Order: sequence, then C-alpha cells, then structure tokens
Amino acid sequence: MARAMTGTTDRVIALLCGVAEAPDGLTLTELSHALDLAPSTIHRMLDRLGALGIVRLDRDGRHYVAGLEFYRLSALVVERTDLTRIARRGLADLADETGETCFLALYMPHERCMMYESRITGSRSIHIATELHARLGMAYGAAGLAMLSALQPLEVDGILSGDDEAAGPRASLFDVLAGIRRLGYAVRQDERIGDAVEIAAPLSDVTGRMVGAFSIAIPAAGFDADAETFMGRMVIEHANSLSKILGDTGDSRERRRVKDWSLRS
Repeated sequence: MARAMTGTTDRVIALLCGVAEAPDGLTLTELSHALDLAPSTIHRMLDRLGALGIVRLDRDGRHYVAGLEFYRLSALVVERTDLTRIARRGLADLADETGETCFLALYMPHERCMMYESRITGSRSIHIATELHARLGMAYGAAGLAMLSALQPLEVDGILSGDDEAAGPRASLFDVLAGIRRLGYAVRQDERIGDAVEIAAPLSDVTGRMVGAFSIAIPAAGFDADAETFMGRMVIEHANSLSKILGDTGDSRERRRVKDWSLRS
C-alpha cells in the first residue's frame, strides 16, 4: 500500500484506501507503517476524518474502520453508476432463472485486475470463498478468463506479465482463451471460489469494449456436461442481453474479436 505521496491529499486518499480495503480495519501503528508516516501525522488525519464521520474506531478501540458517512457516500456512487445499477437487475434475473449463486464481476483496466462487485445467493447452499470488492488477478476463476478472452492480445499480454498467478506457458493460456471465445463462456473449478464450479461470460458496452462478466457458481458435486451446457447457455444469454442494454449491438464486439485475435493466428 505504501507509495510516493507528495501532499496532504495523497496521504488522505492512501489512508482511506487502507481503511476501506482492510476487512477488520487497521490500527494507528499499522497505518503508520503502511503509509510510512509518523503516528502523530496519521492521528491528526484520523481525528479530522472521524469528526466528519468518514472513519471511526471499531468496538475494540484500536482498529479504524469506515464510518457511516463513508458508507453513505460509497453507496451513492455505486447506486448512481449506470453499469452497476443496470447489471444488478440482470444479475437478479439470472439468479432467479438458474436458482444458483450469481456474480457480477467488473474489469478494472487502470489496475489491470478485476473484482467481484455483486453477488446474489441462490436457493442451493454453497460455500463461496472469495470476497466482494477485493482486487483479483485476471487469471482468477472463470470470470477473469472470460474477461481476458474479450480483450485485445496485446492487452492480455500486458495484464499477464504483471500477474504472478498467471505464471506458466503463455501460449497454452492463449489456447484456453481461444476455446472460451469459441464457446462463448469460461468454466473452471477453483479452490479460491469455494466448493463450486464457476461459469462466466463477458459483458460489453456501446463501443464493444469488455467491461465485466456475469458468472454462475454451481455446486461441484453432481456437476456434469448437461449442467455445463445449460448454465453456459444461460450465462451467455443474460450477458448478451445486458450488453445490448448497455448499447452493444454485437456488431462492434464481433469486429473487435475478429480484428484483434486474427493478429495471433
């Protein structure tokens, strides 16, 4: 989390990122070490942010966590983001029709990573290990692979070169992505998702640019080829439906796919 900071604004932003991303909050000492700032400096910022309701002390009196005002502002940003708001409606429809736990994953191009933004729990009990809003490598589960398959080869190369989880022969991974493009969806069982098989299809906007993915988590027990075919078709249909709502007619997406991946043939 430590980075070069040139002013008060940088310091406050870094502090807020630290508090927001730590599941159990951070102590004054932990923030001081993470930001490489004196405890007295951190304490002054925390006092001011606390007075505004942005941060607060947890019940243990030691860990700083997000305050109610921070939650309120964050909720407003999410609610007013068209992609997230519209996608959640489609996600609910997908969960209703399949009865399974479904996810909305978003691509974060500047960080070259992804995150699971929303989850709707299905009617069947399933253990899900991954957390919402955590930065994840693009080789993480079916959602990440589905998103990678919808990107330009050079962009995929750039993402994978900075992802330790994607270690291994690059050519073999591109073969996997080529298979995903043919099917229209990715499927993978990953222990980090939990005791489930994940099936995902990419989402795109009016420019044909990939913006995220819908995914379904199905209990691994009893999962077979018939289940994959059905769930794969469902996730493709719902992903394509949302992409059309976002303005993608399919033509721009197809032109990008042919143009971009023909470079690797």
